[in-house]
Amino acid sequence: MKIDTFAPASIGNFIVGFDILGLAVSDTTEPPLGDRVIIDDHTEHNHFSTTGPYSSQLPQDTDNLVMKARDLYHEYLIQHKTVKPKPLSIILEKNLPIGSGLGSSACSIVAAVGAMNAIYQNPLDTLTCLQMCGQLEAGISGGVHLDNVAPSLLGGLTLIEKENSLPKILEIPDHWRFVLCHPGTQLATKHARLVLPSTLSLKKSTAWSQQMALLIQALATGADDETFKPLLSDKVIEPHRFKLIPDFEKAKQIAFDNDALAFGISGAGPTMAVICTSDEIANTVATQLSELYHYNRSAFVRVCSADLEGIKTRNL
Repeated sequence: MKIDTFAPASIGNFIVGFDILGLAVSDTTEPPLGDRVIIDDHTEHNHFSTTGPYSSQLPQDTDNLVMKARDLYHEYLIQHKTVKPKPLSIILEKNLPIGSGLGSSACSIVAAVGAMNAIYQNPLDTLTCLQMCGQLEAGISGGVHLDNVAPSLLGGLTLIEKENSLPKILEIPDHWRFVLCHPGTQLATKHARLVLPSTLSLKKSTAWSQQMALLIQALATGADDETFKPLLSDKVIEPHRFKLIPDFEKAKQIAFDNDALAFGISGAGPTMAVICTSDEIANTVATQLSELYHYNRSAFVRVCSADLEGIKTRNL
């Protein structure tokens, strides 16, 4: 059997939902934003290789996240005596830069766990796969944060509840488009967390709770776009992180000068996420942001829509 699994990129935090909201996204470029893992069990020996535009950024041995996912999955099979592990040939197609704020590590993990589950005829349920992905992600970010692995696995806008339950999938307006602007620099999640305050004042905590509650209500009731404007503004995390991102304030000004609905940091950054209410606005914002970051050849801008499917698996 030969399995091909693709895990889409995601917008962690979804601007205001620090560690609890995440949105899977899709685009029409090639290669798309996300990682692919291909596993073939027609082999007598284990083999691993990488390809794709960002494969050179990765370790090529057991330190690679895909190899860690394989080993953890096999440990589970041995512990629960479901099926016997077998030799596998595995290829990772790495289409996301590391430290991008697009769930790069999450994509590799989700694609790997999904492909492993498929090659063994799906012995693990979705929640177990999600928990395994969270455990692997914790090794990178320093803690269990599901706001990238959950949307990449399940699709849509996910609301994280508890580690022992599946997230809620929230409705999101069909006409929203998401401009993702990667300035071409790297920013590790662990480093981005170091600039955050360890505590919040009662006033800020109350305001954030109110904002999150109103945002979820607006999504649940299908509110108009104007209702979302004050709700999609990050006053907790962004003030501490924006200085880590080159030309952040210029990019934000461009977005709002062209009628963007919202602007914020995707995950830990440095990618910025712009929410637009039409294809026309999204394309205009994308063009001007591309011009702003033209000096960095590693920068890119993509216009995306919400990915409601999440992981995609097929037999080859």
